[in-house]
Amino acid sequence: MVFCPFKGRGKPQWKKAANSEHAKLRSFGERAISQLKNWGIFRRLRCCPQRAGEVTRAVLVLQLREAG
Repeated sequence: MVFCPFKGRGKPQWKKAANSEHAKLRSFGERAISQLKNWGIFRRLRCCPQRAGEVTRAVLVLQLREAG
């Protein structure tokens, strides 16, 4: 399921609150992808796609642990 933020100006407060929560949830994934790009992991990774997914999950766990 994909959730998209509400667009436009003059939104009611409940839409602003929903957008704020959406941004908070999304930021963890954005930071993890940024770390993967900065580390260049996938340029050097020579394994099956399933293993690449495990590496991605591990980086996300480390990122969440560092943030919390």
